[in-house]
Amino acid sequence: MTAGWMIGFRDVASSTNERTAIMAFFPYAAAGNNINLALKLKATEAILLCVNVNCFVLDYACRQKTTGMHVNIFTMRQLPVIPLRLYEGPIAVESPGEFSGGFIIRRCLELSYTAWDLQPLAADVASNGPPFRWDDNRRFLIRCEIDAFYFLMYGLSREDVSYVLEAFPIVRRKDEQEFGYYRTSSVILEIYDALVEARRTGSPYQTRLNPPAADQGYRHPKKSVGIMAFGSLITEPGPELLPKTVMRMKVWTPFRVEYARVSRTRGGAPTLVPHEEGGSVLAQILVMADNISFAEATDMLWRRERRREGTGETYSKGIGENSVLAEEFHDDPCVSAVLYTNFNPAGKIAHPTAADLAKRAIESVAAAPDGMDGITYLINAIPSGIATPLTADYKAEVLKQTLTLTLEEALKTVRETQ
Repeated sequence: MTAGWMIGFRDVASSTNERTAIMAFFPYAAAGNNINLALKLKATEAILLCVNVNCFVLDYACRQKTTGMHVNIFTMRQLPVIPLRLYEGPIAVESPGEFSGGFIIRRCLELSYTAWDLQPLAADVASNGPPFRWDDNRRFLIRCEIDAFYFLMYGLSREDVSYVLEAFPIVRRKDEQEFGYYRTSSVILEIYDALVEARRTGSPYQTRLNPPAADQGYRHPKKSVGIMAFGSLITEPGPELLPKTVMRMKVWTPFRVEYARVSRTRGGAPTLVPHEEGGSVLAQILVMADNISFAEATDMLWRRERRREGTGETYSKGIGENSVLAEEFHDDPCVSAVLYTNFNPAGKIAHPTAADLAKRAIESVAAAPDGMDGITYLINAIPSGIATPLTADYKAEVLKQTLTLTLEEALKTVRETQ
C-alpha cells in the first residue's frame, strides 16, 4: 500500500560491536547522513535484502572487507547478496510447491511486525491481520532458522558454518555467560542439519516453531472499532473524531464508491458515497482508541456527517433521502467492527456522468461556504489516492467546462467570474 520502501544500513563499525552489517527497512522518510540507503523497493525486495544482510554469513563477509570504523556504501555494494531470482527455488520449504522466499518472508514478518506501525509492510506482502506477539525464545529460534537457511543458500558446508560462527566472539561470550555454552552456534547447526536432510530426502522441513512462523494464532487481538474514510473524512475527521483516532490504516473499500451524492451542505456539490456503478477505492480506516465503544463511534460519525459536533446528539436511522446512515462491516482483518457513512438510494444520483458531476461542482462554488465546494472536494480527494471509475473523466470535464488546465486554476476562474 505504500509508495515504496527503502532500506538503510549502519555506517559506523567497531571491533567492540556484536555485529557489523546492520540493516533495517522503512517507508519513505528523511534520514541522516550516517545511514546509507537503497531506494524504491517493493516490500518483498526490502524484506529479502534486509534479512540477507543481517544474517551471520553476510556479516562475516562484511567483516573481511571492513578495515576501519565505517561500513561505506562502496563496501556494501561489494557484498555477496543473494540475487532475488534465487529465492524462487526450493532451498528450504515447509510445504510442497513452496518457494524459499516464502520461508524467509514469514519469519521476517513475525520478527518485524510486532507493532501497528509496520501494518503497511504486512499489507504489502498480503499478510493481513494484527501484529505478532513478542516471545524471546521463539524469536531466537526464528533467527536461527533464518541463519541456517542462508548458510545453506550460500553453499557452506557444516564445517564452514561452524568456522564462521566462531568469528563472532561477543555472541559466543554472551551465550556462554547466560547458558553455559555457545547456544547460537549449536542451534543453528542443528537446524542446518535438518535443512540439509530435508533437501536430501525431498521432504518438507519440519520447523521447531509451534505454531509455525507467522501463524494467525500468534497475533495480538484486533482493534475494536474503526471508521472507514473514503472522502473528506480522510483530511477532515472533525473535532470529535480526530482526538479519538489512534492510527490510520490504508485499505481498499469492500464496497463500490462513486461521486454520486448531491451534498446540501456543500452547495449541491457531488460527494463520494457507496454506489453500485462505482469501484473499490483506496481508503483509510480511522482506528478509534480502545476506550471508545461502538455506540460512541457511531454517534460521533453521525454528528460529524451532519455538522453537529459537540451537540451530544445520538444516532437515529432516518428514512429520508438526505438521512445519514451509519452502516458497518466485520470482515476487516485488523479491526473487529468498521463503520462507514451511507445514504438511502433516493439520496444518490442514480446514473452519474462526468459532465453532470462537473456542472454540479462548478455551480457549487457560488452556493457553498468557502472551501466546501465540489472542485475543492475533488482537489482534496485525488491526492488521497481515491480513484473511482469516473474520477479521471470528471476532472477532465471540470477543466473542459472552465477552459483551464488544472483544478486549482478552474476553481480560481469560477470564483472570479461570479
